Amino acid sequence: MASLHETGLGPPGKFFPAGSRGHSQGTIVLMLKFLWPLLLMLSSGISARPVGEAFHIVMRDQVINVVSPAKYHSDLSVLIENKMSSKILGKLVRKDGAVLAYLAIAPNSSASVALHTKNGEHIFFVPEVPALQAVELIIGKEAYEIPPKKWSR
Repeated sequence: MASLHETGLGPPGKFFPAGSRGHSQGTIVLMLKFLWPLLLMLSSGISARPVGEAFHIVMRDQVINVVSPAKYHSDLSVLIENKMSSKILGKLVRKDGAVLAYLAIAPNSSASVALHTKNGEHIFFVPEVPALQAVELIIGKEAYEIPPKKWSR
């Protein structure tokens, strides 16, 4: 096993002979490899609010969480995660009632659908089993949730 002096770790003095710098060049490079990504993340303005290019719906027993795209894209994806203990049967529909897709999602799994949409088109995810409130997919709203008191149809 390498000693502290050989690894370049630790302060000069007690463990290092007089005239030693304390850190080897390899240790400094290793530290920079770990610190550089951290500095990039902190300086790039990463925010705590999730934003993506797809709708991400997470169905839980007590709440429905939705993350929406920041801006409109004609080709959108909808990812639905079932974190409930029961199977979800639902559909994606337009405001006029036209069905875009039917979904069956087993407990603790997910399903994804690619959609071609028009700007300003209102799309809803309608869970039918269990019977829950329709979830409007709102572009630009970032992250939002639907609490259980609003789940009734």
